[in-house]
Amino acid sequence: MPRLCLACNEPLVGRSDMPSLHSNLQDNDIPESIMDMTIDNYTAFLEQRRKLISGKLRKYYEAL
Repeated sequence: MPRLCLACNEPLVGRSDMPSLHSNLQDNDIPESIMDMTIDNYTAFLEQRRKLISGKLRKYYEAL
């Protein structure tokens, strides 16, 4: 039986283990707290994601 998302109880398609899922979230600048969010948390999700993306862009820019 596939693992289910805690927030929506849907299968985690394409992810066979939690470390793989967490790595994918990090690679795509998705806050891990998304697993516990609902649609009511969308604004908070966007704020957290903006911070993750800006941190990645800053790190890239400073490496130039």
